[in-house]
Amino acid sequence: NDHTAVIAASEGGVAARAARDCLVSDTFRVDVSDDVVGAAYGGAFKNVLGVCSGLLEYASANTKAAITCEVWRELVKLAGACGANMDTLMGPAGLGDVLLSVSDKAGSSRNVTFGQRLAEGDQNVALGKGLAHIERAIDENNHGSVEGIIGELPVVEGFFTIRTLSELGKQKGVEVPTLHMLSDVVSRTITVHEMVQAFFAVK
Repeated sequence: NDHTAVIAASEGGVAARAARDCLVSDTFRVDVSDDVVGAAYGGAFKNVLGVCSGLLEYASANTKAAITCEVWRELVKLAGACGANMDTLMGPAGLGDVLLSVSDKAGSSRNVTFGQRLAEGDQNVALGKGLAHIERAIDENNHGSVEGIIGELPVVEGFFTIRTLSELGKQKGVEVPTLHMLSDVVSRTITVHEMVQAFFAVK
């Protein structure tokens, strides 16, 4: 059996401890927290980083690491401004979920797959390996729009989460420029290539 760790969060922690007592086993670890806000944001962040990872599938490893890391930093800053505990974000519901999503190699992550397909349909995605190394041909009728890609997949939480968190950053006055660019990419306002250029143009 595969070993798994999760977090159970509730106000005051009483319900979370009850859940742990019901679920915990030799292969299933349940951490308890009273940080409901942090657990909620942490669980949402994996969707954002999953899409980001997919979008940068054809960029170099260094480019992918740099942008993904910055998006994570901005998300943590935003969650902190909303009352999340940093320790929670570094646990199973935050960093743990993120690592699971961005390391997906079996095509099981809906968000990573969405990002990959969006990048494949972008004619300016000539980064790293470039278009010549994309193995699957793109059917323009199906993949010419964000809606077409989403329609083929189960619920893609990241598409909506990215745009929502981008707006939240504006409302809270938190500087999250890379997250804003990511929102522009999934909204097809800018291309992946333009996002990468803008990211590295910052002095």
